[in-house]
Amino acid sequence: DIRRELGMEIIEEHMVMEYSKVSKKCEKCGHGEATYYTRLMRSADKGQTTFYTCIGYGHPSQEN
Repeated sequence: DIRRELGMEIIEEHMVMEYSKVSKKCEKCGHGEATYYTRLMRSADKGQTTFYTCIGYGHPSQEN
């Protein structure tokens, strides 16, 4: 595999290990804290998408 020869690693989505915490009110339950991570979903000239998960009940949300 050319990636191995070049020393490149394949990073899969499920390998996200650390989430940061932020004060963000959940739209569904009102809990005031969430974990989040960011990801570039479109081309490099577009902004990144932030994915949030409510710490209270695990409700997902996102912002572009």
